Amino acid sequence: MMQWIQNHTLFLLLSGATVLTFFWLYQFRTELRIHSGFLPFIAVLHTLLGVASVKCFAVLETLNLDNAGKMSLFGAVFFMPLVYFIGAKVLKQERKDVFDIFTPVMLISLLSARINCILSGCCRGKIIPGTTDLRYPTRQTEIIFYIIIMFFLARSVWKRESKGRNYPIYLMAYGCFRFVIEWLRDENSPFGWIHMGHIWALVSIAIGWSIYAELEKRLKKRGYKHA
Repeated sequence: MMQWIQNHTLFLLLSGATVLTFFWLYQFRTELRIHSGFLPFIAVLHTLLGVASVKCFAVLETLNLDNAGKMSLFGAVFFMPLVYFIGAKVLKQERKDVFDIFTPVMLISLLSARINCILSGCCRGKIIPGTTDLRYPTRQTEIIFYIIIMFFLARSVWKRESKGRNYPIYLMAYGCFRFVIEWLRDENSPFGWIHMGHIWALVSIAIGWSIYAELEKRLKKRGYKHA
């Protein structure tokens, strides 16, 4: 039994994330105008598309099919907005509501994936200078980051204060966090100290800021205060 659990940790973690996704979406079924009977399907589909996005991005960023089994969390950062946009369009939902409500559940899946990194031994930090085997706790720090930002974003949705800001705020926050923490990650990069993660982090910040700035202009015209 224990061996099966160890061999299927990612599946179990993502299954737990799917259950949490369902319960979160159930709280906002009225805003999303979705019958509760469809929510289990949407929760499962959200998890599957999230896994597909991180696996596809791991291949695309290196153009190496040998990385088909790996995951790059930036895949969810850049691809899941397309899923939300298409979903809102097809289901005729308010895009800002879809993005605001789904951003915290996306973070649940990413947090689960990063926990799996600890269990599987990948994505480690560099060895701390002056030690032989102690490494920077980059994965643990990222998990803490997810918990903190997930709390604030979920709170803003719960209080109906987000107004479409959740995703661009996440893009900027994660981009800044990842740019800093990337220096401490144990990565083989052809550019030396500069990793691909640094580049994607800057792209994330730029996209997030451009969306946020435009959104704030529109909200200001409607009389809303800045986040």
